[in-house]
Amino acid sequence: MKKEKFKYDVAFSFLAEDEQEATKIDDLLKNRLNTFLYSKKQEEIAGTDGEETFHNVFGKESRIVVVLYRKNWGSTPWTRIEETAIKNRAFDAGYDFAIFIPLDTPKEMPKWMPKTQIWIGLERWGIEGAAIVIESRVQEAGGEPHEESIQDRMAKIERERDFHEKRENFLFSKAGVDKADQEIKTLFSTVKENAESVSFRVVEEPIKTWLRRILNISSRGYRVVLHWQIRHENSLNGSALIVTVSNKSILTMPSCQIAIPPTELSREVFIFDIDINENPCWKSEYSGKDFSTQKLAKYCIELLIEGIEEDLTQK
Repeated sequence: MKKEKFKYDVAFSFLAEDEQEATKIDDLLKNRLNTFLYSKKQEEIAGTDGEETFHNVFGKESRIVVVLYRKNWGSTPWTRIEETAIKNRAFDAGYDFAIFIPLDTPKEMPKWMPKTQIWIGLERWGIEGAAIVIESRVQEAGGEPHEESIQDRMAKIERERDFHEKRENFLFSKAGVDKADQEIKTLFSTVKENAESVSFRVVEEPIKTWLRRILNISSRGYRVVLHWQIRHENSLNGSALIVTVSNKSILTMPSCQIAIPPTELSREVFIFDIDINENPCWKSEYSGKDFSTQKLAKYCIELLIEGIEEDLTQK
């Protein structure tokens, strides 16, 4: 039986906010498989009809399609094209070619996907595990991974070395400090906007120095505090964003009520950094996960909501 030929072994579909995760998986696969990651294929895409190119890549030119899925995937111009191509292909060939990696919490899958379709959870498998599963699926679909050559290995080492050097130069520079300050302002304003939209109380401490900023959001006895501190004007060494969650209870006595001092429930430290695509991010020292500024803003709001929900379930 003649094996079907494909231009790519794997093509990745994802929202812009998840480019970092897609790039990490791609980096583990691209020396053994032919992969398509749009941000790395600009030269191939340039000068072509973008809509037709993407429709072909996800509709027929890729042996396996990997979707990093969020609820709003399929609602942006490019992911809408990719979704249509995947649906059309599945109508004729089924969904065996598609691997979905849900990123929302709680995890969701497209309503049009068969309930029997298997998906990969990054929390369980991790980036490395996901890459192994994808390569295995490529082989099951008739693909033949090639051995990583000496040249491939050296090219990978050089890429990592170049990135490490750029990262160090950026983090220990005035430009890095300025970028961190810009992202902190965006983080605080986004948290405030989201908190006020659900009637949470928001208090930002008066800024006495640009080296320190504090934002409090609270509701129903729970409080989340974002505390940004930087130590140098031309280096991010020692800087950190500390996010704490605390609650305040009332002790009821026969004749009075006594407010109990807040109890700290959790503390997480985030370090400002850049990802492998040189985009700004926040790295959790607790989990090792990277957050974009928008993701971190949502995460901080969710910490407060989770505290309130947990309190309700205990009553």
